This record gives sequence, structure tokens and C-alpha cells, in this order.
Amino acid sequence: MKAKPFKIKAVLTIEIDAADAYVIEAHRRELKIVLAELQARHGAARMSITARRPRLGPRAGPPPRLGSEFEIVRARHAG
Repeated sequence: MKAKPFKIKAVLTIEIDAADAYVIEAHRRELKIVLAELQARHGAARMSITARRPRLGPRAGPPPRLGSEFEIVRARHAG
């Protein structure tokens, strides 16, 4: 029996600290060169660059853990 082929999706994340627009554009040009190499090998490669603002405060902590004496009940609102 022949195995069915399957697809995989690879996601690369690169976080860059940039001081100004010139540094950002230099990184963008460099990443476009790398993207072109990936597209030559794999065809359907794409790139998405987004800006992120630094956090103003610390991240929220995880929610408290409930003990075994608590029962979680899910209710459906019929309204």
C-alpha cells in the first residue's frame, strides 16, 4: 500500500529590534533576498512583516488553578 503524501507548513519568526526606519529597511532588503532563495527552492514561500509595540506593563499572570473540590460547569445561554 502506498502512503499518501501530506503537506507541512513551516513558519519562521525573526524578531528584530530596530532603532529607526533605515535599520528596518536594511533588514527588509536582506529578508527579501532570503525569501527569493526560498521561493526558488520551494515555490510558495511568502513573507509578512509587522510592527510590534513594546509592552507598557508586565504580562498578566495565568488564571488561578481550581482545586479538585470545584466542578466546572458550562452553561449555554439561550436568549
